[in-house]
Amino acid sequence: MEGAYKPIRIQEKKNKRTAAIKTLKIIDLSRQYFRKMMGLELPEKRAGKFIQITDGNREYIVLSPKGLYQFHANIAERFCEDRGVVGAYRSKKKEYYIIYDPDWQILGGGFWEINDREKRLMLEGSSQAYGKFHTEGLAKRLEETKKLQEYRVIVR
Repeated sequence: MEGAYKPIRIQEKKNKRTAAIKTLKIIDLSRQYFRKMMGLELPEKRAGKFIQITDGNREYIVLSPKGLYQFHANIAERFCEDRGVVGAYRSKKKEYYIIYDPDWQILGGGFWEINDREKRLMLEGSSQAYGKFHTEGLAKRLEETKKLQEYRVIVR
């Protein structure tokens, strides 16, 4: 089919583009989930899954609270849809989301836990679909963001 996108698997862990990333942004879907969808106040302690994704210039850590999405791939799909980045699931189980745009790369994923009272964020583990997230220098870079400048960030 002419003009159709062909899946490109971009999952290399050591990529020269990641060294040139200029900005880091945190996207926390907790407010949307708790306040808008569940009609609840935002809890001080929250946890869930996250993905680390980049276009080579910008890097995003997308935090999804428990209960919002089953798989890391669902977080990737939501992120891509919100930005008009074309992709699709590899299977009907929706466990792996492929991004067709070669500028975008899912670097990895894991699990997160935040405590707003203690001002602490922890990122750890890995994604079955996308592997371990890139940890090098991440805690320091997260602590330098506006959202987390008063937080202690632990990366394991």
